[in-house]
Amino acid sequence: MENKFTTGSLINNRYEIVKFIDRGATAEVYLAQDKQESRKVALKVQYGSQKMEISSANDRFMLEAKTLLHFNNPNIVRVYEYFEWAGRNVIVMEYLQGKSLDKMINLGNITTKKSAEYTLQIMNALKEIHASEIMHRDLKPANINVEIDGTIKLMDFGIIQVSLNQDLTKENAVIGTINYMAPEVLRGSPSTEQSEIWSAGIVHYKMLTGRFPFKPSDDQNETALQIIKKDFLAPSEYNPDVDPALDKIVMRMLEKERFNRYSTASSVMDQLKDYLEGTNHKERVVPVKKKKRKYDSKKNKFIAAIFGVSTTVAISLIIVLALK
Repeated sequence: MENKFTTGSLINNRYEIVKFIDRGATAEVYLAQDKQESRKVALKVQYGSQKMEISSANDRFMLEAKTLLHFNNPNIVRVYEYFEWAGRNVIVMEYLQGKSLDKMINLGNITTKKSAEYTLQIMNALKEIHASEIMHRDLKPANINVEIDGTIKLMDFGIIQVSLNQDLTKENAVIGTINYMAPEVLRGSPSTEQSEIWSAGIVHYKMLTGRFPFKPSDDQNETALQIIKKDFLAPSEYNPDVDPALDKIVMRMLEKERFNRYSTASSVMDQLKDYLEGTNHKERVVPVKKKKRKYDSKKNKFIAAIFGVSTTVAISLIIVLALK
């Protein structure tokens, strides 16, 4: 099929293509000028059927459009309309000009306080979609944009869950987002508010430490096993400027048993608001590269001391028994 989405083309008698922006698994994105509203917009254009690798791609694309059209939340990307043009489905969205949270984490320029502010906004977006009984299911830094003014925008609702579809969950794992999936989801359960809180907890952990609380593996089974079984260290073990209050919030978001986590996005928001109203916020920027933990040498000295005491006690005991 001829690509009619080229620079200068007028789409649906309203949107003039300015430039190509990016492409994903099922769609490509263009910057366009909305002639009626005199504003820049992003056109998310679904690939033609010959490029579709997933039989449900069309239904999923339109479900995303219909779902987002009804949201008017500052932390959720806006959708203005959707239509079919030249045999392809098109979603007209607000044009975002900031950076992805993934890129910001890699740059290492997020302070501990800022991480809490960003998570608060992520929770505000989740609160809105959960109220509509919708689960995002692909919450990760690459799907979160940070606007120039610091506003968080949750985007890419391509695999939202309105009803259970196990095949889509397996498909999601294949594309790499297994690193953000809650233990119960990896076991085959559908996404819930608590499993989305887990995903947000992983995102927050990465903002604070620049790493996952487990070691990602090329073997997805190994990664899943770590997520399900491994005891996570608190963020402060990798970033000593994370205070106990923030440690506590993140680690509760990452409880293995979902009923031990916060029950709703609102409950996380309440805790984060209380935290941000405090005065002991550290403003240290998280380093890009993982550094050797500062407590290692102290820990080794402590272990050596314990070993020395234990050895002394054992020797004394032997001497006492020998004298009897």
